[in-house]
Amino acid sequence: MGQLETRLKDDTTSLSEPDANSADEMDDVDRPILRKDDIDVMRLDSLTKSTDDENDHAERRESMTHAKTTKRLVLDFGNDGEGEGQFLAPEGVLFTSDGDILVLDSIQKSMQVFGQEGEFKSRVKLPVFPRDVVWTREGNLAMTGNMHGQGCVVIMDPEGRELRRFDADGKLEFVHGIAVDSHERFILTDVRKHRVTIHSPEGDLVHQFGKYGNDAYSFNKPHYVTVNSRDELIVCDRGNHYVKVYDYQGKFLRKFGGCGNDANNFIYPYGACVLASGDSMDDIVVCDSGHNMVKIFHSDGNFHRYVLTQDDGLMCPKTLALREEHNQLVLTERDRCYVKVYKLED
Repeated sequence: MGQLETRLKDDTTSLSEPDANSADEMDDVDRPILRKDDIDVMRLDSLTKSTDDENDHAERRESMTHAKTTKRLVLDFGNDGEGEGQFLAPEGVLFTSDGDILVLDSIQKSMQVFGQEGEFKSRVKLPVFPRDVVWTREGNLAMTGNMHGQGCVVIMDPEGRELRRFDADGKLEFVHGIAVDSHERFILTDVRKHRVTIHSPEGDLVHQFGKYGNDAYSFNKPHYVTVNSRDELIVCDRGNHYVKVYDYQGKFLRKFGGCGNDANNFIYPYGACVLASGDSMDDIVVCDSGHNMVKIFHSDGNFHRYVLTQDDGLMCPKTLALREEHNQLVLTERDRCYVKVYKLED
């Protein structure tokens, strides 16, 4: 077992409640997914397995620091900055019905719109530090955000004009992931409270579950959530390295993953979505950030296949969205300030 995997396993088997008021806890969600030494360990492990030639090592390290060109890559755009088409922290991402791409920036407090060729179109300043965004069944945008230690959901029209917002009477602290089920309920993850909340279409709190820990009803910074055709809640439990599945009432059904380097394992699962058509309906697409991969699992949690790997130029993918009818997947690499569009299938 590599030293990174050993350390991560130790982290998840000796959990203790963090101090929610400490600087480390307050800042953790805005840090890079992996510390530099973590990434270096993974690089060296991979390189040692492949060859001991020092020149080849140097070439491989260099290739890992820049986006590669592969036949799967459709386009990429963005860089570090505050100008138009630049990002400081790209997070939530969506396709529009026309194929444009919406990208949230959680530091710039903005939503930028890009065309199908990656060209910048517009930017909307937001009233909160945004995290994740989904389409509602009415064709509006529902966005999680935070401001002054308070979490909320902002509902906007497609042009970015605020329609309403809710905060569940102040019960939300650091909301991050968001999904909308077939009953138009909002499902949220709260990173600091380590819980999932379910809200009515009006935003009223209907049910909540979760606490800090690593059992079936506990989480360690759950970042993202999605739902399938059965309204099951699929939660990426980042710190425990699992994806956990619950029914529409919050009853635990199953989990899959766990820290490790096998195909069915994760190191920090982040964004997830489900396939919505054909024989693959309800298969789960997950950003395995620590392994620099995107993977697909069957709805029962069994590993299906790799979609993208580090050989496709990935480095810590964080969020993703699908445009299945056009065989496209868009994802963000927050730490490198990139947005990339790939073919979902060859």
